[in-house]
Amino acid sequence: MRGWTLVLLLVAVLCRGAEAARSPVGFGFALLQNGTVVRLALPDASVLVRRRVGSAPRGDDVESGRFLAQRAGAVYVLDPASKPTLTALDAGTLTVLWGRLLDSDVHYRGVVLARNRLYAYGYRLGRVVSPSDGLREGSAVLTAVGVDGAAVGSWTVRPAERHWWWEWWGAAATNGRTLALAWHGGCNADSGTLCTSGADLVDLSGAEPRGCPRDGSQDGCVHQVHGAVEPYRTGWIATTGGEPLLVLDGRGRTVRTLHTGLRREHLMSFALDARRGRLFVLHSCLYGGEGIRVVSIATGRSRLVTRRVCGSDPVLGPNGTVLAVAATKVSPGYDLVVVSRSSGRVLARRWLPGILALLGSS
Repeated sequence: MRGWTLVLLLVAVLCRGAEAARSPVGFGFALLQNGTVVRLALPDASVLVRRRVGSAPRGDDVESGRFLAQRAGAVYVLDPASKPTLTALDAGTLTVLWGRLLDSDVHYRGVVLARNRLYAYGYRLGRVVSPSDGLREGSAVLTAVGVDGAAVGSWTVRPAERHWWWEWWGAAATNGRTLALAWHGGCNADSGTLCTSGADLVDLSGAEPRGCPRDGSQDGCVHQVHGAVEPYRTGWIATTGGEPLLVLDGRGRTVRTLHTGLRREHLMSFALDARRGRLFVLHSCLYGGEGIRVVSIATGRSRLVTRRVCGSDPVLGPNGTVLAVAATKVSPGYDLVVVSRSSGRVLARRWLPGILALLGSS
């Protein structure tokens, strides 16, 4: 009898250990193309809660972007449909706290938190610049809403001037006084002056946003940037569209260069772990083959984690994970992957109907 008792106790302990191993280590969020936000248990990526916040964007030209932000117990969602909305949700239950309609003539590309305001950034199409293919210029717009849902204002921060100021990414400085907007609009063999690149640093310290001085070129004020920009200490880290990343000071001047080690990639995004002084870069599934690498900000060098994973627009997840979309095109993707930062092992895959944005949460 005593032997059986020990066996049963051992089984109970093992079962409790297995249950603990299967328990979620944290949570994440995804905005889907049909206007639905889902709360995910991680690392298995199971869907816990769904909440419809808007309608699906019309047409085939659907753009992914930075449509999710979080502070404390609230998640803020920008739905870029034909009637764009900004909605605040309870981070646990996804209960709607408030909602606000945004400018209907603006194609919004993302939202960022800066102090007590949410800044939704996007472009407003203007005149046809290329009659042969109907391409139009576009001005850059910022719309500000308080974290309580109160409307603040909407401003043009880059007039079109025969360019298309299509924002690839936006981010707020650590002190909340500056907003970085990175441009990547209309770049193809026939786009001419529509093609934009670089980044602007927009001053948010006054009553209205103040853009950086313009020189009439197709690039932003920080010319060397191409792709994502993220705040780091008192400055920024940015992609260049190639192998190197740039460490910038608060004015956008290059301080140092980091080397990602990704050679066959048009690198436009990364996941920053500022607390540990490192970042993660992931080879897109379009090019494939070079996997995930971790870059030390202190040394500027990278090391390979594994070659057996690919994805786009990585974000940090909770407890040592990276979330990404394993798609062969920019937008939208359908295959969510959860990857271990230490080993590069794929912890979970989840098919979701059109992923427009991801957000990691503890």
